[in-house]
Amino acid sequence: NEVMNRYRDRARVVLKDFPLTDAHPWAMEAAIAADCLAQQGAEHYWQFADYVHTHQQAVTSEWSSAHAGALERVALQHGGTVNSQKLHDCVSSAEPKPAIEKSLVEGRALGVSATPATFINGEFFEGVLEPQEIRAAIERAVREAKAKAGR
Repeated sequence: NEVMNRYRDRARVVLKDFPLTDAHPWAMEAAIAADCLAQQGAEHYWQFADYVHTHQQAVTSEWSSAHAGALERVALQHGGTVNSQKLHDCVSSAEPKPAIEKSLVEGRALGVSATPATFINGEFFEGVLEPQEIRAAIERAVREAKAKAGR
């Protein structure tokens, strides 16, 4: 957040889904639930995403004990106050799934095999980046953009 607040007027952030279903059999369901929550507000998406990423063992336990509806229940518990019927309808229809699958294909074509994966002006980073690494990559991108504009 600190880095993006600094570069908000010069950088655009695009988030893509890349559920790792080999490592987490419930990951596609989580991606669908997250995208359904996003339809009700970014804050709901982030509350759920933060929970899922920091409590993977608990999510695995919930999913293992009762597959059907497990991620929808987790989304309702950890996605903030949302319209539960809208969430249920969206999750049940799996409306976001084609876009998620498209995102997976795109990621694989770009060499992504794990998360997090970040691209800054085409430069590929795999793994968690420290704020100074993000700043340095953005500064390089800004310099490159200025140099191209000056040609």
